[in-house]
Amino acid sequence: MHMENNIKLILWSCFILLFFSCNKSNEKENPLEAANSLKFWSEMRSYPFKDLPSSGYTKAYDHMLKMSKNISERDASKWESLGPWNTAGRTLCVVFNPKNSNTIYAGSAGGGLWVNYSLGDGQWSKIETGFPVSSVTALAINQNDSLTMYIGTGEVYNYQTAGQGAAFRNSRGSYGMGILKTTDGGKTWSKSLDWSLNQQRGISAISISKSNPSIVYAATSEGIFKSNNAGQSWIKVLDIVMATDVQINPAYPDIVFAGCGNIGSAGHGIYRSIDGGLNWEKAGSPVPSEFYGKVHLEISPSEPSTIYATIGNSYNFVLTGSWLLRSKDLGDNWEVLSAEDFAAYQGWYSHNVAISPKDPDLVIVGGTDVYKSTDGGFNLAMRSYGGVALGLPPIFGPDGDGYYVHSDIHDVVFNPDDPQTVLFATDGGVFKSIDAGEQFFSCNAGMQTTQFYNGISVSSSDSTTIIGGLQDNSTLIYKDNYIWQRNIGGDGACTAIHPTIENKYFAEYQYLNLLYSNDKGNNWSYSSLNDTLGNPAFAAPFAISAAFPYTMYLASNYVMRSDNNGGTFYYCNNKQTINGDPIITLAVSDNNPQKLIVATAPLNKRPEVFYSINGGNSWTNITYNLPDRFLTDIVIDPIDDNEIYITLGGFKSSHVFKLNLGENSWIDISSNLPDVPTTAIIIDPFQPSDIYIGNDLGVFYSPNGGQSWTTLMDGLYETVVVSDLKISYFDKKIVVATHGNGIFKRNLVSQKITGTKAIVNKEMIKIWPNPSKTDIWVSDPNLTDKAVNLQIFDLKGNCVVSRSGEFDSQGNTRIDFSNAMLAGTYIIKIDSKDHNYQVINKFIKE
Repeated sequence: MHMENNIKLILWSCFILLFFSCNKSNEKENPLEAANSLKFWSEMRSYPFKDLPSSGYTKAYDHMLKMSKNISERDASKWESLGPWNTAGRTLCVVFNPKNSNTIYAGSAGGGLWVNYSLGDGQWSKIETGFPVSSVTALAINQNDSLTMYIGTGEVYNYQTAGQGAAFRNSRGSYGMGILKTTDGGKTWSKSLDWSLNQQRGISAISISKSNPSIVYAATSEGIFKSNNAGQSWIKVLDIVMATDVQINPAYPDIVFAGCGNIGSAGHGIYRSIDGGLNWEKAGSPVPSEFYGKVHLEISPSEPSTIYATIGNSYNFVLTGSWLLRSKDLGDNWEVLSAEDFAAYQGWYSHNVAISPKDPDLVIVGGTDVYKSTDGGFNLAMRSYGGVALGLPPIFGPDGDGYYVHSDIHDVVFNPDDPQTVLFATDGGVFKSIDAGEQFFSCNAGMQTTQFYNGISVSSSDSTTIIGGLQDNSTLIYKDNYIWQRNIGGDGACTAIHPTIENKYFAEYQYLNLLYSNDKGNNWSYSSLNDTLGNPAFAAPFAISAAFPYTMYLASNYVMRSDNNGGTFYYCNNKQTINGDPIITLAVSDNNPQKLIVATAPLNKRPEVFYSINGGNSWTNITYNLPDRFLTDIVIDPIDDNEIYITLGGFKSSHVFKLNLGENSWIDISSNLPDVPTTAIIIDPFQPSDIYIGNDLGVFYSPNGGQSWTTLMDGLYETVVVSDLKISYFDKKIVVATHGNGIFKRNLVSQKITGTKAIVNKEMIKIWPNPSKTDIWVSDPNLTDKAVNLQIFDLKGNCVVSRSGEFDSQGNTRIDFSNAMLAGTYIIKIDSKDHNYQVINKFIKE
């Protein structure tokens, strides 16, 4: 990704058109969004256990590395990034290089570690570590040697059963493997606090002593840890779970402060040690004796006896409240400066405080928005508004006007060399202020960290049209050159592109709030859903029938159907639920709109699979011998729709199974795949023995129906958490959506349509009406007055129609297939010998 100058030329030339056409969404995040998105991520991986097992992810990564060593060259193709480069994902921490403040580092919630060498104005680059690191939750750089850096991993908000009830059973957003260290500026990394076999643990903060860099403290889900030998070994010095921050006093290195607690965990409070961590005392009143959020701390650089703390009080997403506290005597006494509710409903999730390096009374607080005080924290004034900025922001920003900062601020940092410059790590990437918190702008160019959900859509007739929903960052539409357009707001989820009405898109935000657009996403309207939606999953599924695209299904704990392109819906199955639980995934046959498969989430009972052959009017349970794991994705074979494939989450299980609907036992086709949650599967419709799966490590490929698997990672990062896989029919490519590193695309491994030669050119042809009953018109201006050979293939590769023809002066020709074909999806191939021209496209016969 070294295209900064070219991209700047492209973008600045159209900056005015792009930026000033953006719509701004000032709507605050729903209080449930962050919690439920993390819960959704967690349960897919932990179920049927209460939390992640102690090990598994690192072992699976080692297994993948061994598989990679045994790969023979398949083809010259590599994955190519599609971005987004103008939208960043959740970012948890940011830090300045102490020796060169133009260099900044950022830790993302799902996309690893990133660096920018131009104070955020340039393009970000990803730093690979050689380890399966998805989240970087903490950053610390040696003040005397900036080549030495520590990163913490594992996003954890709840310790085991501290928070009671199903909503709190595992509030986390990534795997942890402890602390990694580099001594060469990030070129190579080694394990420091090795929790690679304790993947459910997390690191919240790391602090290096300025006077003795061999002394390092870490705030972790297990308590406060200390190293006396620069991270070679660690000891626990404070056994209070859910430590969320730790700060070493720069002038008095034996004085250490710790913030502990979240979601009601035991022992929550502010702690101080005056003997280097040997003994600790808990601060008393006026520090709240009971709160349910987390604590963040900051010591004044210019007045080291002064320390500030932010405390959040949200719990169960109803109780709110925030406190800004200060001690001016090294923690002997505290005072509550402000009860301005800056953290609101996110006190358990995101807030922070920073102090100007020159002025101890200049304080900036981040919560849902940015607050600023110039009188030592007594008066906090809101300086930003949040939400999600919609529209088409350019890669080099800004996202919105000068007062916009994406909601939910995890970290606030002053530039030690320039107190006017402040950085903010937010759920929408990194933002910057150059006037000490008065105005702001985004600086996320090239930071490919967006977190897509399962349910992306790729146009079957246009290789450049892709839509997908993101955690915390709305629904995006690909616009080429790494640029994506933001739509709707909230957490995006499932999407669909109508197969034959090319301008019609569908999208939703969390819990099945369905919308449609008739103009390629420029304007959106709510769909007419009848009555209550029931109890949908957080990212509820819906799908359009490829065989009869007027038909659309969507699912909560009910299945609903539309036969008029989503205009109106009615309940299937006599308005009875399938088994009472939310439906988590849904698939419709490419050849029969009446045949569909659903799987349920384990709310009241174990996950189950059902199929219907009458459009959802009745259902048959086909769970059979599947392991009791979250059922993450279903695909129906595009040729033989009696063949069903399914993927499973969790650990300690096989993860890919196949079923023939005439049988009553699933076949395990996991073969040599690693034991890691598996989230996506797709069958190559042109070469049906080719299967692709995506899991929490990356993409894997089988050329033989699942008998054996190889990795397919060339061009991706070391690891990516895959959320979805789709086939781009028009250019015969596969698209992977990741939960943390955006979107990539590459050629299908097999580049042949069964029964035909390889495609030389892949140019667009128009087919109408589509679908059709007896004949179609084909249009391509490149073939005006050209003689051609026309062939129609079914998805098994059989040629069902073959004839010679001629395009007229307008570039049109008519193909009459009458009764030669059954209803279904077909491939049309046109070959013009005198024009060196071959092209394919897909259409549907009713």
